[in-house]
Amino acid sequence: MKALIDLIAGSDEIARALTTADTIVAPPPINAFLIAAQARERSILVVTATGRASEDLVVELAALHEHVWEFPAWETLPHERLSPRGDTVAHRISTLHKIRTAQQPFIVVTSVRALIHQIIAGLAEGGPLTLRVGDEVPMEPLLKSEGGEDRKLGGDEDDGVAVKLHDVALDLVDHPLV
Repeated sequence: MKALIDLIAGSDEIARALTTADTIVAPPPINAFLIAAQARERSILVVTATGRASEDLVVELAALHEHVWEFPAWETLPHERLSPRGDTVAHRISTLHKIRTAQQPFIVVTSVRALIHQIIAGLAEGGPLTLRVGDEVPMEPLLKSEGGEDRKLGGDEDDGVAVKLHDVALDLVDHPLV
């Protein structure tokens, strides 16, 4: 399938459109190929109408480009006083960290709903923290950001500890640790 990107990008008309056009109108089956062709030279943010469309496009693009990341929406609306699930928070932070540290062009796919949620400045600056079985680490440094402030992902002052626990949760681990 990646060979089709070369074929598409080899067209002078398509190559010109990819570099100069503000909008490209194409049939939906070719969208992933056009996005992957454009992402050879620069990083791309793709915004879809729904979370399901975002998930589907990530699967298609992953077959065509090496660095494709989803930025998922919270399961809650911005005005609701509920915290999102820990795995969603971890996925969003992981994606932000990958964006900050990327050395090559990448593609981030997100939905409109995910895009409207607030992102706290500096959230992904420290990167993921790795703790190994047998390590002894005092809790205080784990609850501080690199700047020395308490880590907070949102919520009220009263629930600060619960929110901090999301920050050190194992939500990105494929298998639970025993």
